[in-house]
Amino acid sequence: MATPRFAWKSLLFVPADNDKLLLKAPGSAAHAIILDLEDGVGGAQKASARANIAGAISTLKAAGKGVVVRVNSDQPDFLEDLHHAPLWLADAVMLPKTETGAQLNSVAEMLLECAGAAGYDGPQPGLIALIESASGMADLQVIARHPALIGAALGTEDYCLDFGVEPTPDMLRMPCGMLALQARANGLMAIATPYSIADFSDLDQYKEACQLARRLGCTGALCIHPKQVERVNSVFRPSEAELENAKAIVQAWEAAQAEGRAVLSLGGRMIDQPVAMSAYQVLKQAEE
Repeated sequence: MATPRFAWKSLLFVPADNDKLLLKAPGSAAHAIILDLEDGVGGAQKASARANIAGAISTLKAAGKGVVVRVNSDQPDFLEDLHHAPLWLADAVMLPKTETGAQLNSVAEMLLECAGAAGYDGPQPGLIALIESASGMADLQVIARHPALIGAALGTEDYCLDFGVEPTPDMLRMPCGMLALQARANGLMAIATPYSIADFSDLDQYKEACQLARRLGCTGALCIHPKQVERVNSVFRPSEAELENAKAIVQAWEAAQAEGRAVLSLGGRMIDQPVAMSAYQVLKQAEE
């Protein structure tokens, strides 16, 4: 299985027109900052938001942050984003309302053309597909295979709006699992939480939703408020108990291997190769 190009756990949205929040973003505990040109920015402010992108990317990268730019979904505004913001300087571009692989092809080609026209010949940004409809989820198996894709994310509000239902954990559990499956199969980040992203009032419930997301195989979560970041980072990082258990398994496994044994018992549990490899993964996650 391919290793994801990036392993961001927490991705915090910051409206690209909000100078106050842009100043705070480099000091955030978030692993990546999503500079938002779409829903978080009003129509009259989109031009100033685009003008902020270059400086924001430079500042955030200097602070060691991953940088994502969420572009607009409608064609006129997207073309303005493309021609008036250096999107190719970001680590990734997030595409809202992704529904087909053809969309990804088109965006990847246009990014490459605009970067070339600007004289940029560095590495191209990855793409993150934001799945926000039944059509996008139905075609996710194809979308997830796109070579430029580095992650798939679930847009909970628009996804549930497409179904005409409230964004409840019951409704969102299945798409989170489906997204995690396709992401895992294709070496992508799985960025999803079975919880309304718009609700940041109950941080305990949000943390519980993140714990469920991790159990479903998701690797990180979107945040709209700085207080959510701490919860995400703590949930998607192995706990002390998990680390101690993994260390004990690895130690016992390596000792058994040295003796030529392929199976052993530890604390009433059978330890074989899959269990040992899982323990190694936990230790690796702690280093990320």
